[in-house]
Amino acid sequence: SPLTDALLPPMPSPAHYDFAGWYVGSVAVTADYVPTSNITLTARWSPTAYTIAYELNGGTLPDTAPKSYTVKSSTITLPTPTRTGYIFAGWYTTADYSGDSVAEIAAGTTGDELLYAKWARKINVTQENLETVDISGYEVIVVDTTSYISLKTLAEKLAQATNTITLDLSQTAWTVIDGDTSASNINYYTSYFANCTQLQTVILPDTLRTIGQYAFKGCTKLETIAIPDRSEEHTSELQS
Repeated sequence: SPLTDALLPPMPSPAHYDFAGWYVGSVAVTADYVPTSNITLTARWSPTAYTIAYELNGGTLPDTAPKSYTVKSSTITLPTPTRTGYIFAGWYTTADYSGDSVAEIAAGTTGDELLYAKWARKINVTQENLETVDISGYEVIVVDTTSYISLKTLAEKLAQATNTITLDLSQTAWTVIDGDTSASNINYYTSYFANCTQLQTVILPDTLRTIGQYAFKGCTKLETIAIPDRSEEHTSELQS
């Protein structure tokens, strides 16, 4: 006669697994299964699928962004979303972006994930718009030119900023960021970014070869200078 639900009770599942049914060999056993001889029932489980949800705050995910994972998944590198006029500033597990940003879901993690995208407002500065551009409220300043640009004008604008800034120079072709060797003679002419107190991060171009001493003197909020691997020479005496 057919097996009944009473004879095929669900089995308690191990943590992070769901009961996937009874099997005779590779054959799934259902309530209408009629055995023709003695059988051995084997319980199977499958890893619980957890969701990955994204709060994009105006951004767009790539089509390949993962939406779920299990305890058996390999480490997942989180996708990089895009948003016009902004730079992606990381994924956070809190809506107020408190705590550290996260870049991956490690192998062996369990539970549903809700991730919040943080953005930094970006503006591109060029030779053509430098004199008139207003950088107020922008958190990322991209110097988007390989041509001559007035460093005096750029430094003056940066010095007037009221919020912390990431200065991205990676699109330039600069080979030298100059600086005065005299600590008593620091100004915008001899030290490119001296006294730009809102600079927090500077991303340098891969053409760079030399950073002059005191080039960033007085940049009291400067935390990071991303120096390209190809730099052949830089001082070990950057002052801030």
